[in-house]
Amino acid sequence: YSSAASDVYKRQTYTLGDKYGFSLEISSLDGRSAVSSLVTVELGQLSSSTVTSITSSLTRINPRDRLILNGFVSTLDDHSYGLDAKWKLLSNGIEITTWTSRAFTPVSNIYSIADLATDVLFPLAIQRNTFHPGDQLTFQLMAAKQSTDYSIFEAYSSLTVTVNMPPMGGSTISQPTTGDALLDMFYVSSAGWIDDPSDYPLSYGYSSGIYLHRPLQIVQARSANNILSTKFGAGLKSSNYSVTIRCRIYDIYLGFAESNTSVTVKPLGSRRILASSQASLWE
Repeated sequence: YSSAASDVYKRQTYTLGDKYGFSLEISSLDGRSAVSSLVTVELGQLSSSTVTSITSSLTRINPRDRLILNGFVSTLDDHSYGLDAKWKLLSNGIEITTWTSRAFTPVSNIYSIADLATDVLFPLAIQRNTFHPGDQLTFQLMAAKQSTDYSIFEAYSSLTVTVNMPPMGGSTISQPTTGDALLDMFYVSSAGWIDDPSDYPLSYGYSSGIYLHRPLQIVQARSANNILSTKFGAGLKSSNYSVTIRCRIYDIYLGFAESNTSVTVKPLGSRRILASSQASLWE
């Protein structure tokens, strides 16, 4: 479903030369909400038709995810000047530039009058693992008349997102910790995890394996169930029959932490051999 909203503001309400920011907040009856990117307008540049926008409703990102933002620059119906445009980033209120080397796309561009015949897409894509959990990031898309050092016909839009912090503080345990392959049931639980209240509910996914350098196999897909009940195949004799069990703990933004435990799973025949040898001692 989509809709459009508009509002009209009287010129005399504002002061020439000042900058004003406008954003749109949308909420639903079930409590969900989203805030549009901030569009900033500077009054006083009466001949300016420069407009920028960031079309994203992101509020949180995960450090492991690639970040992609779609920005647009325009001079509306005024085709008398070109634009310099650039992306700028503030982290926790301080401008940083180290991130630019990790961008897949240009962070600055020059658009001629011909380029601006229509709105121009100016995207930003940044590699995963660039930002740190808990960072508050404000992306700004700036544009101004060419060769004016962003001082004439300036406009910018901004979008603030938080780098998600994964769940933390919990652990994963198994009862029992030893057993026979495909005979004994193992009960694995992961508990004690905490996160920002807005990130709940948590979900859990389990995988297991016996090889050190191979991917683990999914045992239980991600769900609200934090307990795994299953039987395992035998571990390798060379690793003392150890089986690794991994739980991934997710928040609603799919940020996750990992917690491992291990159990000893011996071939089923080992119990029979032991019982047989013990019986023979009494004969």
